[in-house]
Amino acid sequence: MSDDVEPVTKIKRRIPRGIWFDDAAEALVTERELVALLQSRNGHLTVLTTWNGEALRFRNVEEAPWLDPETAEWALFAALDGIPLLADDRYSFYSTEIVLIEDGASGAVLFTRRSATNEFEYDSAAVPQGALFVAADEPLLIYPSLRAAERALEAIDVENGVYPAAYGPNGEPYGIGTDGQRVVIERTGQSDKPDELKALLLRYLHANGSAPSETTSLGALTTEVWRIESAFWREHDPYRERPGSRIPSWGRMAIVAGFAVFLYLVFL
Repeated sequence: MSDDVEPVTKIKRRIPRGIWFDDAAEALVTERELVALLQSRNGHLTVLTTWNGEALRFRNVEEAPWLDPETAEWALFAALDGIPLLADDRYSFYSTEIVLIEDGASGAVLFTRRSATNEFEYDSAAVPQGALFVAADEPLLIYPSLRAAERALEAIDVENGVYPAAYGPNGEPYGIGTDGQRVVIERTGQSDKPDELKALLLRYLHANGSAPSETTSLGALTTEVWRIESAFWREHDPYRERPGSRIPSWGRMAIVAGFAVFLYLVFL
């Protein structure tokens, strides 16, 4: 990381589509208007904070249509209707990565992206009441809210049956569908299925190297799974590292094990 990039405490994982200016809290603006604000400051020092807590200092910003929206590091932000940008020929990012804009000289806040809730955050110590546990070809996907899951999941994957089931913290069943373009998640109206959620949690923990007893309570299992996911996303920094994919610890262990098997077969 360069000296011009400073970490800040607040870390966010998901970004709502709605954005507000502080001096007009009820005035919803578009990503295009946000870019216009940035470009109106060209020539002046601007400090921009991204969703994952980095402060970028620059004096000029331009649109960067050459950024590939299919690249893993930008796919989510492009899908949120973000506009690709380049600042000082140094920082490449999408407008939807922005959570704060300040005047570099005075420190005045020019813009903040606010969410009324913590629906897109993993920083809660306890399992969020609205957390969603999604069955997938991976052991389990965990999101802090229904809306966060809707933002993260791909409609084409839903249509292909990649996510067969989803549950709330107590086993509340949710259905995952699409409206043709975006993911829609709703309660099914069925009774809670704690045993089905418990089986998914146990599979996740076993894949993560833990060995919980099958008699462990559902509450204890959800708490442990949330602790692992929360810790991972607090430490993981996709903007700095620009990984090809976001792989939790159980996935990294699987990759290492697979590579070891490959070397064994090659040199057998």
